Amino acid sequence: MGKWFGPLTAFIFLLISTLILLPLIFLVFGAFWSGGPGEKGASFTWKNIHLVYLSGSYLSPLMNTLKIAFLTMVTAVPFGALLAWILARTNVPCRKLLELLIIIPIFISPLIGALSWIALGAPRSGFVNVIWTRFLGQSQNLMNIFSLSGIVFVMFLYFVPYAYLFVVGALKNMDPNIEDASRMLGGGILTTLRRVTFPLIKPALYSSALLIFVLSAELFSVPTMLGTPIRIQTIPSNIYYAVDYGGGMANEAAAAGTMLFWITAGGILIYYRMVRESRRYVTISGKGYQPRIIDLGKGKYIALGVYLFYLLLSVVLPYLSLLLGSFMKYMTPDLSWQLFTLKNYRDLLLPENFLAIKNTLFLAGVGASISVILCILVSFVALRTKNWLGRAVDYLAMLPISIPAIALAVGMLWAYITLPLYLYGTIWILLVAYMTRFLGYGVRIFSSSLVQIDPELEEASRISGASPYRTMWRITTPLLRPAMLSAWTMLFIFFTVEISASILLYTSKSITMSVAMWNFLAMGGSINAFAIGIVQTTIVFIVLAIAHKISGSYAVFVE
Repeated sequence: MGKWFGPLTAFIFLLISTLILLPLIFLVFGAFWSGGPGEKGASFTWKNIHLVYLSGSYLSPLMNTLKIAFLTMVTAVPFGALLAWILARTNVPCRKLLELLIIIPIFISPLIGALSWIALGAPRSGFVNVIWTRFLGQSQNLMNIFSLSGIVFVMFLYFVPYAYLFVVGALKNMDPNIEDASRMLGGGILTTLRRVTFPLIKPALYSSALLIFVLSAELFSVPTMLGTPIRIQTIPSNIYYAVDYGGGMANEAAAAGTMLFWITAGGILIYYRMVRESRRYVTISGKGYQPRIIDLGKGKYIALGVYLFYLLLSVVLPYLSLLLGSFMKYMTPDLSWQLFTLKNYRDLLLPENFLAIKNTLFLAGVGASISVILCILVSFVALRTKNWLGRAVDYLAMLPISIPAIALAVGMLWAYITLPLYLYGTIWILLVAYMTRFLGYGVRIFSSSLVQIDPELEEASRISGASPYRTMWRITTPLLRPAMLSAWTMLFIFFTVEISASILLYTSKSITMSVAMWNFLAMGGSINAFAIGIVQTTIVFIVLAIAHKISGSYAVFVE
């Protein structure tokens, strides 16, 4: 099949090489350059590298980044694994409904989570603290969201479903006879869980831990929004402030971006190695075992309560706080009818706010559609072309997963200002950034589906006289329709809520809803940010509901 797709393979290789490698090359270039992007008369220098790696000025942001990532990992993974075990192995009520609800936090922007928990957990004015002190008579606040623990708490809520998705699959595919043997020898539920079940799913636990660590380390919005008031700096926040407020500090941002890249790339490399080595755990080798359901007795209602309490904290309370705040004239715990107004929603029709909504829908709709086509082509070339170029396409497609979004944005900033490509300052640079950043996620969905399609179907079409391209259009693509819906839905939502790359690449003409929320918060206009957050979250829920209606399930997943 490879010889038939030589031109297509070469084109896809050149395209994704340009999308992915160009920003990385210019990220490194900027780290070693004395001038700003496009500045003439500059020269090679070690100054930026010395500042970031050797001067000690980035030691505190580095340690904060690693600390936040580690604490998020060690809290989210055990809790996500517990929720997975409850759903996969116990008789907890409403299992089908819980299976749908538990993944919703993945599709809610972390920025929304931070914004809503400011309304809930801010000292003295947060709704939770007001209820705790005024109505329950406590002398001190229950929580302070502007703290290290507050940052980790919000990120914990966001990343629990990632651990859940990794572990629940391993639990469902595990041979139940091993656990039965433990119970026959007198091991109780907790003993079997501790000594048999969890040791056998170590690959899933370790893989989820590494991925959550990497994603937490690169996350920009939550640590920056909640950490800036108390001067907790991270590498992503330093990169943002170097570019946005630092004037000629784009070189420092590039050098800091390389530091963040090494952290995430190292974690992703270890993650993939662990995924490969996990095949040695033959007890969870996907033979279609029917897992034993443990009767928890009355404990099943406690398990249900644990699930519902998590959903209350991660979805219900944040959405209700956003909804309430979006109808208020200003944030205050002293509620009265005079506080409520529709002005915040009328303000969304102002040109600058309406433009943010329009740009977001354009980027999400058009970007997801173009990305789906590109992901199909990349997956087809990677799996059906048996030569080094096809393998190179496969590796390149996965590379963006290891590139922090804010580092990618810095690299694109340098590349598209330095080179005469005329993308910087337009909405198209955001489209390119989104497609590049999320390419690997779409390719993974299509590759998982394409590998199940027998190549003999395509060979039969070719023998019958159809060209390879007609075969791909008439035979392969229709069989990929479920994957297309999943990929389009996932990419649409990810494009809608993206903030890390947008915050460095937008202009007044290409502003998005996430950037508008950020700007309102920076200017003290949290009420307007709540209204935009409600619109953004509602769009996400509508798209998920439509996808569920069409397919019958939420097939969008994270691997």
